[in-house]
Amino acid sequence: MSNEHKVVITKNETENSLTFQFSSEDSAFVERMTEEVMTKYFGYEKNKSAVRGFDKYRGYIGAKISDKSHEKSSFSTGIRVNDYGKEKFRCHYICPNCNNEGNHYIDENVKLINCHECSYKIKPLSIETEYGVRVDKYNNYYYAGNYVPSDLV
Repeated sequence: MSNEHKVVITKNETENSLTFQFSSEDSAFVERMTEEVMTKYFGYEKNKSAVRGFDKYRGYIGAKISDKSHEKSSFSTGIRVNDYGKEKFRCHYICPNCNNEGNHYIDENVKLINCHECSYKIKPLSIETEYGVRVDKYNNYYYAGNYVPSDLV
């Protein structure tokens, strides 16, 4: 096999995704190109190894990278769905003990959350119950501690 580089880009209309895969005898090329696509085009953090394997006929093969940017993220919706299909809702908090600010994704019946920094227990409150709207402008369903949904007060 000559020192050729192969780039395969596949568009899947059903899943609305693009998949990139690189192969070459030059592992540095595969690493560099896979990392480039992952970081610049898909916004993934750098991976320790972008090389998925080696094939004696095709050379080094890069990991397949799929663009799922069309999917709504929990950041934009305020909802995460776990592996069992259960929805968890974002609760934004400012810890009254240490002033750490963060998010938890919680079930509707959670009574207390812990501060990520100091483990202080904080009671989450429903934005809908307290303010009559489902979410605040940041798509938080719950709030806790010293956080006040400023767009609702």
